[in-house]
Amino acid sequence: MIEELRKGFKGTPVAHRLCDKYGEDPDFIDDIPIRFEPLDVSAKTVNGEILLNSKLLEGEFRDDMRYLVHEFTHCLQQEHGKVDESTKDEDYLDDPNEKEAFKAQVDFMETAYTPAEIQTYLDGLMKHHDVRGKERLKK
Repeated sequence: MIEELRKGFKGTPVAHRLCDKYGEDPDFIDDIPIRFEPLDVSAKTVNGEILLNSKLLEGEFRDDMRYLVHEFTHCLQQEHGKVDESTKDEDYLDDPNEKEAFKAQVDFMETAYTPAEIQTYLDGLMKHHDVRGKERLKK
């Protein structure tokens, strides 16, 4: 499954856009450790390693891919020194690194999901982070 994710990722426009921005080749993903394990979140990046929730193994490939895109963005950020500890106190969705990762994720989703599915995902994200009203529209 991990090899299929790597291969699928390399063929996406978002992979090429991200890699161009950071001066990397899409094959960079081959050097990143990726594994599935039980997590309390869908995915996370720890010290340049992508961890995907093992529950994703039961879902759709495109869902695994959207989380991979998000976490790959963090790997690029870490590799190129873009992780800024000063943002740790910011609201999660205001962190510039998270904004970039969510943008990449939604860019990927625009190629694999319907607009209604994307909106449902974004609504759930805002609800999960308790973002309401004008702030929700802003984010």
